[in-house]
Amino acid sequence: MFRKSKQKVTDDAQGAGKPAETKVSPSDPSMEPGGHRTTIAPDIRIEGHIRGKEHLEIEGSLKGTAEIRDHDFYLGQKGRAEGRFMAKNMRISGKLRGTLEAEDHVEFTQEADFLGEIKAKRISIEDGAYFKGGIEIYREPEQNAVAPQKPDADSNRTPDLAPEKRSVQKQEGN
Repeated sequence: MFRKSKQKVTDDAQGAGKPAETKVSPSDPSMEPGGHRTTIAPDIRIEGHIRGKEHLEIEGSLKGTAEIRDHDFYLGQKGRAEGRFMAKNMRISGKLRGTLEAEDHVEFTQEADFLGEIKAKRISIEDGAYFKGGIEIYREPEQNAVAPQKPDADSNRTPDLAPEKRSVQKQEGN
């Protein structure tokens, strides 16, 4: 049902039995050296809540929530997901309906089909991706923010409305 990704082993004479080097693009939410990723295979359908401490790749179907806040979420081209998803970074290539909350970056590849809401620091959408929804971009607090100034004693004083009242009363009395 779940499978962990494994390092590829070379078969050539020079590197027999040694792990092959795998190059990962920065936008690919694969793991750091020695990290782990759980993959939900194409023929697997899950309904419920997933919480974990490693990267998650959906090639099958997930309906519910996935909470992997310190790790990355990847929805493959044939993957389908519906619900609420929380992760550090996200890369969407399949069909997703729901809410995405990323600590950092959400990337939609050209194959993505998305309908929902996003909360993230950064997003990118490749040409050809379908996107319909709302986006909330988090901002980092400004480091050089100016402290609020204390108001002057005169600016705290309420305006004196008494002279206007007197003049209105005089006009009514005439």
